[in-house]
Amino acid sequence: MGTTPLPAPDARVRSGSHLAQIGADSRAPGELAERALHVVAAGLPRKESIKVATWNLTASFFDGRDLSSDGRHKWLTRQNAIQQTIERQSPDVLGLQVSPQQALWINAAIPGYSTLFFSQTPSEVETLGIITAAEVATWKKAENPETWKDMGTPLTGIMVKEGWQISEGGGFWLKPEPNQRPVGIDKTRQLDKGFGNTASYRAVMWVKLKDLETGKVLFVFNSHYPLSGDRDTRRNCAAVERAQIDAITRGADWVSVGDRNILPRNDGKDGIWEGDLESLAPLLDRAFDSARAQNHKGQNTTWAGFDYDAWKNPVTNERFERNTVLDVIASNKPAAKSKYVLTQFNPATGEVSLNPAQVDPERHFGSDHLYVQAKYSL
Repeated sequence: MGTTPLPAPDARVRSGSHLAQIGADSRAPGELAERALHVVAAGLPRKESIKVATWNLTASFFDGRDLSSDGRHKWLTRQNAIQQTIERQSPDVLGLQVSPQQALWINAAIPGYSTLFFSQTPSEVETLGIITAAEVATWKKAENPETWKDMGTPLTGIMVKEGWQISEGGGFWLKPEPNQRPVGIDKTRQLDKGFGNTASYRAVMWVKLKDLETGKVLFVFNSHYPLSGDRDTRRNCAAVERAQIDAITRGADWVSVGDRNILPRNDGKDGIWEGDLESLAPLLDRAFDSARAQNHKGQNTTWAGFDYDAWKNPVTNERFERNTVLDVIASNKPAAKSKYVLTQFNPATGEVSLNPAQVDPERHFGSDHLYVQAKYSL
């Protein structure tokens, strides 16, 4: 699996086994806009560490499930809390799982970052590859800009702070033929999209980052594993991702972030529910789970839940009952620090609290997932 540099002005991006020539005015599938690829770092201080994070923002198309009296789980209500969290945590790289509406908002609302997205599933509009917010904007219906054309799945995205150059990027799918793009639209939930996942195709996007001051290189992978299927589904996805990571990075440093959707289980310990990390064993082979860092802080879970699925992680005495971990950061480097951050807001004042001492039983949260971050030495 060869690699291709991204010279200016004619950038190239690899999406699976495909190479697409990108020019300044091109709209080719899988496009990486030149301005998103080359991030200028003039005069920035020398970096000795990097903060890499992941956050599932709870897709805006779940707004219809919110039956609360104050609309606390709707996307527009949560935006301020999301923005404050990202700005206060200030990650160097943030892997996102978002809807198209959220993709456009993130790209416009958070300055100082270049953001790319990955289109995963065949649909009326999706081009199956790395895209920019400009392409996402074309998915709105012309007759009603508040609505969207037929979509396949949520998007994955990677935000990269100024000072890092994105020198390569691409993606692959979580199925037996990871470099083969899916073909055809299936709304019946009958077709196997990979290892027993019948809901929608899921993919892993990646970028190769270069520190413009030191020349150091880091590969970052971002995924959203399928919820459809079972434990073996997630384990096979982890095996595919790790095999692709090894082939792409060829021994270089890498970090993999994402919502793994590893189903919680109870091992017979009363009240102790944990994410099924054993299903990620192929990914974690000869690698490190960032939550095992000696300096790990924050909540005991990465899954908070909203009112409509509060039973999955009840709040008792202003604490989460279950150690449910769905969002995992893995790397071939040990993390120096890591944390799980709960974003909570006051509906009356708008005040945003990060990892408050008391968890709000009414669940005024920025997302039903926690923000997860790891810090690595360079």
